[in-house]
Amino acid sequence: MADTTGRIPLWLIGTVAGIPVIGLIELTKLTSTGGVEGNDGGVDESNREVGVEDEVAGDVKANDPVADDDVMLQLA
Repeated sequence: MADTTGRIPLWLIGTVAGIPVIGLIELTKLTSTGGVEGNDGGVDESNREVGVEDEVAGDVKANDPVADDDVMLQLA
């Protein structure tokens, strides 16, 4: 076997160097706009669920099950 006395193991160098690289990649993914123009923070709103208040006039909260039932009763 080769004499490795006093040498830093390659797996340790790879681990120490790889952790910040992976962290930087993940940070870049979180802060990117994802191609959505005018969107800050990287939140993709292209498939955003439309809230009830966007469709019906009034103070109805988005995605409220009780409010959704009330709206359905009004539309029926």
